[in-house]
Amino acid sequence: MVDRLPNHMGLAAEPAFVYFDALTGTPKQGFRDKNTMNTTRPYRRNDRPRHVVSTGSLALLLGLAMLAGCASAPKPQLSPPGSLPPEDTSLDGRWQLRDAREDPLRELTHQGFIGTGSAQQVIRLSRARNGRGQAVAPARESSRRSRHQAALVQVFLETGADVKITQTEDGLFISFDRSIVEEYIFGEHRAASVGPVIAERVSGWEGAAYRVETLDEDGVLLTERWYLDAGGQVLQRDVAISEDADVQFAVTQVFDRVDSRR
Repeated sequence: MVDRLPNHMGLAAEPAFVYFDALTGTPKQGFRDKNTMNTTRPYRRNDRPRHVVSTGSLALLLGLAMLAGCASAPKPQLSPPGSLPPEDTSLDGRWQLRDAREDPLRELTHQGFIGTGSAQQVIRLSRARNGRGQAVAPARESSRRSRHQAALVQVFLETGADVKITQTEDGLFISFDRSIVEEYIFGEHRAASVGPVIAERVSGWEGAAYRVETLDEDGVLLTERWYLDAGGQVLQRDVAISEDADVQFAVTQVFDRVDSRR
């Protein structure tokens, strides 16, 4: 059981979230730093990030991805991955996003569809998607999923061209462009929040990859996997958004190490 985030970064901690005890299933009070809120394929030199979608249709796909209707299938049950990292596995270091100008997640951030800065727009669009407000889609598109729709879980998806990961004995701190810091505790099961949006989150080790799953109130699941390649000189991040067990949006980011570690 974790009562306080490790203060390895010299940052003050304050009560900020409730997490779920993995053994009892009961909510517990946690602490958050006040300054912040598989298939692995072989690496090839000059490899580019592989995208399931084209950049020009990203916003459209994120809308189409959130399928008709709120939930015909039961909400997924999250189970925390492992709490112990494999021996000699560390994601620690500074990493630079490859082909940043063509990265679909950065484009979605600039469009205001993902990340903490998208909360207001995503909440409004998700209400339209679920019939909880006036639809913002043009009438001619009313019979199909519009690009003007969103899932609440999108506010938890952050990205950046410059990523710094600090790995401690208990967890990970992932800094995006020195502005947003995500904190994870190995084996955690807790509630996560961005403004009024609350989601269930688990994270931990799945083999040599660190897996994070975030589930919103509508049953839409965001899955992230971080893992090393090329002898530790390349970091890859798989991102997927799924609903009713169907993957609707997926992308892989590739980062190159820019510190001196070998």
